[in-house]
Amino acid sequence: MKNSQKESIIVEQLCNIIKNGKISDKNRIKLQSTMWLNIDYYVKDKDKRNELMEMIKVQESQDQDFFNWQEEFANHIEEQGIKKGREEGIEKGRNDIIKKLLETMSPEEVSKTLEIPLNEIKIVIK
Repeated sequence: MKNSQKESIIVEQLCNIIKNGKISDKNRIKLQSTMWLNIDYYVKDKDKRNELMEMIKVQESQDQDFFNWQEEFANHIEEQGIKKGREEGIEKGRNDIIKKLLETMSPEEVSKTLEIPLNEIKIVIK
């Protein structure tokens, strides 16, 4: 789904249901966790996000383990993004070097010079 005002309004309506609806405590905690993610994603106005978080009392309902997990997960995602970016950068650099060498060398010569299998050189050519 794309971010829009419509989704933000829907998230706010769901928060009102969580706040005022007849929901068991166990289910309320599950909903609060889920809504926290939705609020964070769909509601871009910081003041409105804080208002909705307070409305459904996420801070009060979650134990410290939840917030520790949240921080660990965010760090893990960041590390994975950095790792993926590095890998993509290395691959792009390698492919750029191969293409540059192919301007003056045959695929076989590039394969031998860079010690890369010929089939990988041919993939870059395509």
